[in-house]
Amino acid sequence: GFPLFHKRYQGNLSNIQIYKDMTLELKDRGMNSVIIDRGMMSPENLQMTQSLQLKIIAGIKKTPTIALEFLSKIIRDEIYSLKNMVKLKNTFVFINTFDYSDGKLIAVYNPSLEVMKKQLNFNRDTDEIDPFIGYSLIYHNIESPSSDIVKKYYDKEIVERAFKQIKGILNLRPIRVWLKDHVEAHIRICYFGYAILSLMNYKLRKLKISS
Repeated sequence: GFPLFHKRYQGNLSNIQIYKDMTLELKDRGMNSVIIDRGMMSPENLQMTQSLQLKIIAGIKKTPTIALEFLSKIIRDEIYSLKNMVKLKNTFVFINTFDYSDGKLIAVYNPSLEVMKKQLNFNRDTDEIDPFIGYSLIYHNIESPSSDIVKKYYDKEIVERAFKQIKGILNLRPIRVWLKDHVEAHIRICYFGYAILSLMNYKLRKLKISS
């Protein structure tokens, strides 16, 4: 959970564009792997990551093309079985793996998510159901069992908790400054604040208390 570095980007850049620059930054700093969610991934970004020879675990968008090519081949009764089950911290999911773009594509079926999304549709008084509701996709190019990859992907919640602390306890939002130097200073203070919290949590973990 330690922050390694931070960068400031202009507000009109998408996550996909930011990832292009961040990937080069990671490579320059000697890092060789990345775990990202699907909001940062695109076919171009995947190709770039492969060309830089980075190991990657990434969420992939469930496009109609991918759904037709892979998800349509999955038989529900086969994937929804004990041999395909993976236990996460708070739920169980079921997986099926395919060869894809010099790596593997893991289809993850979450029955709880399917029920929840269907209920939302029912609350909107619609029977229009996505045939692949409850499914998500993970790509990787790592020599590890698919179950380990899925667990590692969902372990990235540590990053989400970090942002929650930065935006909450450390008050990154709302920023009541407008000048560039003031914005950069505010972000840097929050960054250092989170670095200190991370170190304190690391030191206090044996006592089972948090910073």
